[in-house]
Amino acid sequence: MQMSQLRLRVTQASPATARIRALTLQAEDGGVLPGFAPGAHIRVALPGGGDRPYSLINADPQADTAAGVAAYRLGVLLEDESKGGSRHMHGLAVRDIVEAAPPKNDFVLESHASPAILIAGGIGVTPIISMATELVRAGRPFEFRYAGRSR
Repeated sequence: MQMSQLRLRVTQASPATARIRALTLQAEDGGVLPGFAPGAHIRVALPGGGDRPYSLINADPQADTAAGVAAYRLGVLLEDESKGGSRHMHGLAVRDIVEAAPPKNDFVLESHASPAILIAGGIGVTPIISMATELVRAGRPFEFRYAGRSR
Protein backbone atom coordinates (compact mmCIF):
# COMPACT_ATOMS: atom_id res chain seq x y z
CA MET A 1 0.00 0.00 0.00
CA GLN A 2 1.28 3.42 -0.84
CA MET A 3 -0.74 5.48 1.68
CA SER A 4 -0.09 5.76 5.38
CA GLN A 5 -1.65 2.74 6.99
CA LEU A 6 -4.08 2.43 9.83
CA ARG A 7 -3.51 -0.30 12.39
CA LEU A 8 -6.90 -1.72 13.25
CA ARG A 9 -7.91 -4.18 15.96
CA VAL A 10 -10.80 -6.57 15.38
CA THR A 11 -13.28 -5.91 18.21
CA GLN A 12 -16.19 -7.96 16.87
CA ALA A 13 -16.30 -10.84 14.39
CA SER A 14 -19.42 -12.88 13.80
CA PRO A 15 -21.35 -14.58 11.03
CA ALA A 16 -24.08 -12.39 9.52
CA THR A 17 -25.11 -15.33 7.28
CA ALA A 18 -23.53 -18.66 6.36
CA ARG A 19 -21.23 -16.85 3.86
CA ILE A 20 -21.00 -13.28 5.19
CA ARG A 21 -18.84 -12.29 8.16
CA ALA A 22 -19.56 -9.07 10.04
CA LEU A 23 -16.42 -7.36 11.34
CA THR A 24 -15.94 -4.32 13.57
CA LEU A 25 -12.50 -2.70 13.54
CA GLN A 26 -11.18 0.00 15.90
CA ALA A 27 -7.90 1.89 15.96
CA GLU A 28 -5.25 -0.21 17.68
CA ASP A 29 -4.45 2.73 19.95
CA GLY A 30 -8.14 3.35 20.74
CA GLY A 31 -8.18 6.69 18.91
CA VAL A 32 -10.69 8.14 16.49
CA LEU A 33 -10.54 6.74 12.96
CA PRO A 34 -10.65 8.94 9.85
CA GLY A 35 -14.19 9.77 8.78
CA PHE A 36 -15.80 8.55 5.60
CA ALA A 37 -18.63 9.37 3.23
CA PRO A 38 -21.31 6.92 2.07
CA GLY A 39 -19.86 4.57 -0.55
CA ALA A 40 -16.31 4.63 0.88
CA HIS A 41 -14.07 1.61 1.35
CA ILE A 42 -10.78 0.74 3.03
CA ARG A 43 -8.08 -1.40 1.42
CA VAL A 44 -6.99 -4.09 3.87
CA ALA A 45 -3.44 -5.46 3.56
CA LEU A 46 -3.19 -9.23 3.11
CA PRO A 47 -0.53 -11.27 4.91
CA GLY A 48 0.97 -12.65 1.68
CA GLY A 49 1.10 -9.23 0.02
CA GLY A 50 -1.41 -7.16 -1.86
CA ASP A 51 -4.66 -5.81 -0.50
CA ARG A 52 -8.42 -5.97 -1.00
CA PRO A 53 -11.08 -3.24 -0.77
CA TYR A 54 -14.00 -3.61 1.66
CA SER A 55 -16.94 -1.20 1.80
CA LEU A 56 -17.58 0.63 5.06
CA ILE A 57 -21.08 0.33 6.50
CA ASN A 58 -23.01 2.95 8.44
CA ALA A 59 -26.57 1.89 9.30
CA ASP A 60 -27.19 4.52 12.01
CA PRO A 61 -28.98 7.66 10.72
CA GLN A 62 -27.93 9.48 13.90
CA ALA A 63 -24.22 8.93 13.17
CA ASP A 64 -22.35 11.50 11.12
CA THR A 65 -19.32 9.58 9.86
CA ALA A 66 -17.66 12.49 8.02
CA ALA A 67 -15.60 13.91 10.91
CA GLY A 68 -14.33 10.67 12.40
CA VAL A 69 -15.61 7.43 13.87
CA ALA A 70 -14.89 5.08 16.74
CA ALA A 71 -15.07 1.97 14.54
CA TYR A 72 -15.37 0.70 11.00
CA ARG A 73 -17.95 -1.96 10.18
CA LEU A 74 -17.55 -4.38 7.27
CA GLY A 75 -19.52 -7.22 5.73
CA VAL A 76 -17.29 -9.72 3.91
CA LEU A 77 -18.60 -12.43 1.57
CA LEU A 78 -16.61 -15.66 1.56
CA GLU A 79 -15.87 -16.12 -2.14
CA ASP A 80 -15.85 -19.69 -3.46
CA GLU A 81 -12.97 -18.75 -5.76
CA SER A 82 -11.15 -16.65 -3.14
CA LYS A 83 -7.58 -15.65 -3.94
CA GLY A 84 -6.95 -15.08 -0.24
CA GLY A 85 -8.77 -11.88 0.70
CA SER A 86 -12.14 -13.18 1.82
CA ARG A 87 -10.60 -16.29 3.42
CA HIS A 88 -8.23 -14.07 5.41
CA MET A 89 -11.05 -11.79 6.53
CA HIS A 90 -13.22 -14.76 7.53
CA GLY A 91 -10.32 -16.13 9.58
CA LEU A 92 -9.92 -12.98 11.68
CA ALA A 93 -10.71 -13.20 15.38
CA VAL A 94 -11.30 -10.62 18.09
CA ARG A 95 -8.00 -8.90 19.04
CA ASP A 96 -6.32 -9.62 15.67
CA ILE A 97 -4.61 -6.63 14.03
CA VAL A 98 -4.95 -5.67 10.37
CA GLU A 99 -3.45 -2.80 8.41
CA ALA A 100 -5.54 -0.74 6.02
CA ALA A 101 -5.34 2.42 3.96
CA PRO A 102 -7.58 5.29 5.11
CA PRO A 103 -11.08 5.43 3.59
CA LYS A 104 -11.38 6.26 -0.09
CA ASN A 105 -14.57 6.89 -2.00
CA ASP A 106 -14.87 5.87 -5.65
CA PHE A 107 -18.65 5.52 -5.36
CA VAL A 108 -19.89 8.97 -4.31
CA LEU A 109 -23.51 9.65 -3.38
CA GLU A 110 -24.58 12.72 -5.34
CA SER A 111 -26.05 15.53 -3.28
CA HIS A 112 -29.08 17.12 -4.91
CA ALA A 113 -32.72 17.61 -4.02
CA SER A 114 -34.28 15.10 -6.42
CA PRO A 115 -35.25 11.61 -5.23
CA ALA A 116 -32.53 8.94 -5.44
CA ILE A 117 -32.89 5.38 -6.66
CA LEU A 118 -30.48 2.98 -4.97
CA ILE A 119 -29.95 -0.39 -6.67
CA ALA A 120 -27.97 -3.22 -5.07
CA GLY A 121 -27.42 -6.93 -5.46
CA GLY A 122 -25.92 -9.47 -3.08
CA ILE A 123 -23.03 -8.27 -0.95
CA GLY A 124 -22.93 -5.19 -3.21
CA VAL A 125 -25.51 -3.81 -0.81
CA THR A 126 -22.81 -2.79 1.72
CA PRO A 127 -22.01 0.65 0.23
CA ILE A 128 -25.69 1.18 -0.58
CA ILE A 129 -26.68 0.73 3.10
CA SER A 130 -24.53 3.74 4.01
CA MET A 131 -26.08 5.74 1.17
CA ALA A 132 -29.62 4.92 2.30
CA THR A 133 -28.67 5.83 5.86
CA GLU A 134 -27.33 9.21 4.71
CA LEU A 135 -30.46 9.90 2.66
CA VAL A 136 -32.62 9.17 5.73
CA ARG A 137 -30.39 11.46 7.82
CA ALA A 138 -30.69 14.24 5.22
CA GLY A 139 -34.44 13.77 4.83
CA ARG A 140 -34.07 13.06 1.10
CA PRO A 141 -36.60 10.81 -0.63
CA PHE A 142 -35.29 7.61 -2.20
CA GLU A 143 -36.22 4.17 -3.46
CA PHE A 144 -34.17 1.12 -2.51
CA ARG A 145 -34.09 -1.85 -4.89
CA TYR A 146 -32.31 -5.03 -3.83
CA ALA A 147 -31.83 -8.31 -5.69
CA GLY A 148 -30.35 -11.54 -4.37
CA ARG A 149 -30.00 -15.20 -5.30
CA SER A 150 -32.55 -16.27 -2.70
CA ARG A 151 -34.82 -14.77 -0.07
